[in-house]
Amino acid sequence: MSTSEPPKLLDPYKNTREEYTIRAIRTPLPSKTHPTWLETANKLRALVEKLAYHPAMAPNMQQTYMTPAKDKNNVYFMWDFVSRTLVRTCMTTPRFHFR
Repeated sequence: MSTSEPPKLLDPYKNTREEYTIRAIRTPLPSKTHPTWLETANKLRALVEKLAYHPAMAPNMQQTYMTPAKDKNNVYFMWDFVSRTLVRTCMTTPRFHFR
C-alpha cells in the first residue's frame, strides 16, 4: 500500500478484536502536536496493549469485534473502554491548549 492510499477499513463483522487492537496501537500519531496530547495518546496505547494481551482477554481476542465476548470480565470491560477512549482521542484535533 502506498502512503497516499487511505488505510484499509476494518469490518467489525469480519475482523477480530486483535486486528482492531493492532490498528489502534499502530496507527501513526501526528508528529506536530501538543506534548500533553501525545503523552495521553501514548499512555492509552500502552494500556490498550497490556489489557489486550492479558490472559483474561485470550478467549475474546480472536472473535470478531461485533461478536458478544465469550468472557465478559473486568479486563474485557476495561479493554473496551480504554480502546474506545484511545480511538476517540486520536479522532480529536490535538492543537488545543492545555493549562
